[in-house]
Amino acid sequence: MALHGGGPALVGPPGLIPGVTLTPAEPGEVITLYGTGFGATDPLLATGQIPGGAAGLANEVSFTFGGIAVPSRDVLYKGAAPCCAGLYQFAVRLPTVVSDGNAAVMATVRGVSTPRGPFLAVRRQQ
Repeated sequence: MALHGGGPALVGPPGLIPGVTLTPAEPGEVITLYGTGFGATDPLLATGQIPGGAAGLANEVSFTFGGIAVPSRDVLYKGAAPCCAGLYQFAVRLPTVVSDGNAAVMATVRGVSTPRGPFLAVRRQQ
């Protein structure tokens, strides 16, 4: 799932889900991504524990969108989502050079990358 900024507006190609408003992300925009399986946090959270505050990832994470690397300074938050046990949240500024269309999303932690398949709809405003 991806949100514009911190939400609640959803990122995606218009018309993908009937009755749901989705709009593409814009290069240079900050988006929020969610996922699972990114490893330990600091401070360490026990399995099933809902975070009581910020708990950043213990290891560095890098992102690419459409093969374009995100500079580490543009990964603005990486850690546990405050709402839910086992869910990670990332605030990331999209590189301004990402092409319009469906940009492949990849995250890498300790040399292990997310599976191929997730895409982010991107479109420059006219």
